[in-house]
Amino acid sequence: MGSGGTKRSLSARLPAAEIAALEADGEPEYLAIRWADAIPAETLKMLVRLWDTLRLLGVKFPEAEHQRSGMPALHLGLWEMYAKLIKITTDARQTKLTKRDLAKSASKEEILAAIDDLCRAVKEHVVPRLEQLMDCDVPGHRRVQERIHARVLHQLRSNKDFAQRPDQDFGGLFTTMAVKEGGSERIHIDWNDNLHKYALIFAAGDWEGGEFCIPQLGIRIPLRPGQVLAVRTRLLAHCTAPITSGRRLVFTCFTNSLLLEHTLAGKDYTVL
Repeated sequence: MGSGGTKRSLSARLPAAEIAALEADGEPEYLAIRWADAIPAETLKMLVRLWDTLRLLGVKFPEAEHQRSGMPALHLGLWEMYAKLIKITTDARQTKLTKRDLAKSASKEEILAAIDDLCRAVKEHVVPRLEQLMDCDVPGHRRVQERIHARVLHQLRSNKDFAQRPDQDFGGLFTTMAVKEGGSERIHIDWNDNLHKYALIFAAGDWEGGEFCIPQLGIRIPLRPGQVLAVRTRLLAHCTAPITSGRRLVFTCFTNSLLLEHTLAGKDYTVL
């Protein structure tokens, strides 16, 4: 049981010396935490419906990252790549839609609206619950979260795209959300994640298999509908066990590492 009575699976703990160094800064004490009964079934069904609508409209997927999986993922929200410039992700802006794509799909405006609908549903119905869980077991996370969000709002205060699409901002708990069918079956490390921050993972659907595997620890963590897994995906190599039957839609919510590092090192935001 976690503090406050929340069920969880504690996979491993850091060495005592590292715990002492990190606790003062609000960083993770645990390598992985699993919370049960965190997201209602109706919320998960709603997310599947919104995802199916998005696919029917003809959303443009990037190519699969073959070092992780044969299946592509949409990366939505905000990130910072190679420069101190926060922006809405390429997938969320659908910049690679071609005239040929649009001839077989809905309009770009309809696709962008459907992306925003999905992000808004996560922001309104999932993020508050994730914040409650993190406040319970990782209370120091708020300090960093608020600094990230202050910088996002400061830098994007005059950005027209951001002003029109506020649901691409998840409030600082995480900056980016990867959504895909299935799982990532190849062992990998998520280099865009931050070493000391959790990725928050949950899945919708009805499936068998698909456990979260951490070979370094020799464990497989079941992840069922309604459960949330917090795990340090930049530190721990991981993969998804085969899905033996059914459909699995997985959401991986993470903090873009460059965005976080520039926030902590820079001065272009309001210090809280």
